[in-house]
Amino acid sequence: MNNPLDYKAIQLWGNRLYSFQSYITATQQEAAAEGAPIDAIYKRGDVWVTLRDVTNKDVLKEARKQGLIA
Repeated sequence: MNNPLDYKAIQLWGNRLYSFQSYITATQQEAAAEGAPIDAIYKRGDVWVTLRDVTNKDVLKEARKQGLIA
């Protein structure tokens, strides 16, 4: 099982949306508990959306800068 802090993409996504840190932390904990893909950014229904699903170039640029994607 991954550590909640391993879900750095959730932190990136949450920061871009100006989410409260408590919400980001809870989402990271949920992702770790469910074994979500490490590049998960949020959950829609029962499915984790990942960085691979993102088309926003600014988000992808920041993810590359942080070493979250190649």
